[in-house]
Amino acid sequence: MLHDFDWEHFPTLEEHPIKGCEELRKRGYGEDIVEAILGHNKATGIPRRSLMAKTLFAVDELSGLVVALGRVRPGNFEGMTAKSVRKAMKKKDFAAAISRDDIKQGMEELGLKEDDDEGRNAHFELIIGALSGIKKKLGF
Repeated sequence: MLHDFDWEHFPTLEEHPIKGCEELRKRGYGEDIVEAILGHNKATGIPRRSLMAKTLFAVDELSGLVVALGRVRPGNFEGMTAKSVRKAMKKKDFAAAISRDDIKQGMEELGLKEDDDEGRNAHFELIIGALSGIKKKLGF
């Protein structure tokens, strides 16, 4: 959540997350964290070198897609699978602002396969599980 804390005040690719990172530096956050946050927006031109930076980029757009999918499913995250996410990715008009290319690029940067030998996508399943757990903890 820290990586998007400035989005409501600076909702453009030219300002987000640059403005937020200025504040994080003032507050003493480490340059590794700042660099990872800057790298999640390709418009900054900051390369993603660390595992943290690559991971943040790999989960950012995918998390948005999974949340959007959960909002239109009767059971929300209940019963959601990697296959459900894969189908949603193919529907260009669904959550159209979410970059499917960024999702794929993030997986590539982490060295993740789209599917394993059994047709499962562990990355998608990890995000579904994490977001489902957050939803339960927050009670919504």
